[in-house]
Amino acid sequence: MESKAPEYKILKALITIIDYEYEQELLKLFNEHHIPFNLITHGQGTATSDILDYLGLGDTKKFVIISIIPDYKISKIFDLLQNKMYFNKPGRGIAFTIMITGISSIICKIIAEQENRMDIKKEYEVNPMKQEQLYELIITIVNQGHSDQVMDAAKEVGATGGTVVHARGLGSHEATKFLGISIQEDKELVLIIAKKENKKSIMENICKTTGLSSPGKGITFSLPVDEQLGLV
Repeated sequence: MESKAPEYKILKALITIIDYEYEQELLKLFNEHHIPFNLITHGQGTATSDILDYLGLGDTKKFVIISIIPDYKISKIFDLLQNKMYFNKPGRGIAFTIMITGISSIICKIIAEQENRMDIKKEYEVNPMKQEQLYELIITIVNQGHSDQVMDAAKEVGATGGTVVHARGLGSHEATKFLGISIQEDKELVLIIAKKENKKSIMENICKTTGLSSPGKGITFSLPVDEQLGLV
């Protein structure tokens, strides 16, 4: 009798940050284990030279891969990242998850169809992976050319590094009217994983140096990280 994937009620975003050279290897792994929805973008590492030396990161160009997965797959995927991609070794990459509280119906349908087609057998644990929430993802959207200021401000109060992703801003008349700013098209998205106890001071210092009243016109917010792998 064919076994089916267990029913799931929770979807999470899995964010994986990895060096360029390992991108195809990672995508092959994800495809082999039935992760149907991946968004890929380019990033740039921002860790200090001492940390880069320790982590073995000579080239800091990154791929940032965002995947939508049912929570019961997380434990298995983390095992694969550790044992097949060697995320337990410094410099190989980091991965973390964030709870999704709302998503478009078409993505749910794609994932549901994939789950219904697959023969899961004993490949995945039905019980979701649980870790104590020790980290937060701090996201800062800033005008192009100001990501270094964001990272300098963050490092002043304990951040060790981050990843910069280039983006485009889509503004509106309402944003200009109520925020008193015009939306510059070219943006930089700065992603920083920080310990929960350091989050407030990092965000405050970023806002002080690159907030809306500065030339960087930065907006900063944070999201709780559920599970993580590869952080040192």
